[in-house]
Amino acid sequence: MIRVSCFKCKQRFALDEEFVAVELAKLDDPRPRYFTAHCPRCRQAIKVSLKGVRLPVVPPPAAGEPAEEEKAEAREPEEKEAEAGEPEEKEAEKAPAEE
Repeated sequence: MIRVSCFKCKQRFALDEEFVAVELAKLDDPRPRYFTAHCPRCRQAIKVSLKGVRLPVVPPPAAGEPAEEEKAEAREPEEKEAEAGEPEEKEAEKAPAEE
């Protein structure tokens, strides 16, 4: 755990090394020196030095494979279409009952 203290509101919090490693893997910089964290209380951006921090190795996503966020975005339209189809069927069932 990487312990961080907000310089603005003095809130203390901890960052998980795996979370930091995954976020840094998304960046183009192969050897970053800093990680920008956000305070959970006041949302102030905090520059956290990675000097002396051992991060686990996280393989970057393959070139042809979309990232997890993109996969989630691709699933959302399908779910919306499925939800949109349900009310139409219900309306069709109600129409004959009203006549």
